[in-house]
Order: sequence, then C-alpha cells, then structure tokens
Amino acid sequence: MSATGAVVGNGLVSLSTGINKQDREDLFDCLLRAERVAGQVSRDEHFTYWAYRYGKALEQRSFVKLSPIMHELMVIRSASELEEISFRVIESRGSARLARQAQASLQAMQIHHYAEHFFESINGNSVIAGFQVIPCAVDTTGAVMVLLCGIQMTGHVETRDFDFWSDSRSELMLRITGGAYRFDRRDYATHRDAVARELDAHGSRAIQTFAL
Repeated sequence: MSATGAVVGNGLVSLSTGINKQDREDLFDCLLRAERVAGQVSRDEHFTYWAYRYGKALEQRSFVKLSPIMHELMVIRSASELEEISFRVIESRGSARLARQAQASLQAMQIHHYAEHFFESINGNSVIAGFQVIPCAVDTTGAVMVLLCGIQMTGHVETRDFDFWSDSRSELMLRITGGAYRFDRRDYATHRDAVARELDAHGSRAIQTFAL
C-alpha cells in the first residue's frame, strides 16, 4: 500500500491512493480550521482539552465520530517501547489499513528519536513532543474514513541526592487521544465556501506533501 503524506499545521496526514483531489482539498481545509480553533488554548499546557477542541471543530464541519481512542496515561522507560505501544493503541480503533498508515507516519517522523534524545540527555521535566497523526482512507463503500491520533510525550526526571552522589531516573509519559471518524462529503459541500473564507482570513494554506 502506498500513501501520500502531508504536514498540515501540527498534524501529519497520510492519504491513501483512493482519495480524490476534491476530498483531499476538503480534508486539508477541515484540518487547518480545526487546528486554528484548537489553537486558542495551549497544546503543551492543556493537551487533552486542545485535542477535544480539535475533534469538536471537525464534528462541526461534517466529520461523524464513530469511536473514541480510550487510552490511559502510560509511563515509558525506554525508546524501544514507544512505537510498539503507539501502534497497539492506534490499531484498537479504525481499520487495520488506517493503523498501518499511522505506523508509516510514525516511522517517517522517527518518533523514537524524541524518546532516545530525552533518555540520553536527561534534561529535566518538559513536553518532549506533541502532534497529530491523521491517516485517511476510502473504505469498501467509498466513504472517507479518518483516524485522528493526538500524541503527547512529556518527560519527567526524578533526582535523588545522597551524601556523596546523586541518582536520576527518567520517565516518559505518553498520552494518545482522538478517535475514528467518517467524513460526510455531501454535508461538507454546504460548508465548503464558508471554510474557504475562514481560512483566507488567516492567510494561505501552508501544506507540505511527500511520499510515505
């Protein structure tokens, strides 16, 4: 399976070959609008609420939520755990095809390098990374299915001081939120012009595409 990747705001979108030009443009516009609606709050400081606002903005513009990603905060103590855990959580929602596209996106982003850098540098508590992985594909009925995966990694370093030495322990907190959606083309046709005007008010679209 081949797919096209695109950076849309802070999201890495993967588009299967079955998505036509109009759907692609509509998806990009919806995702850009959602990013701007969510961006009224700090993603780093309020990640869960930011992701909630992003999802609600999509639902306002013809995305029908089918199932949420339910994921408890997880602690990761090595970079090797990261891709496996992320893929397992993502695979639990949507189709296997969307999960494979999400995995290709994570590999393209070299997500494990974020964790490796943190564990090697031990540079204190911080938000290591926050982004969206958004695979899109056409199902057997011709409907566009979208899997929205918001991922945040937060580093925490605990240092204990003893008389002649100190000991540091690094932990990486992983949050994944989002859900599976169906994009309603017919309904979006009634919003297309309004969304285009909304985006024009914020300047031209900044989208980079590449092969996955």
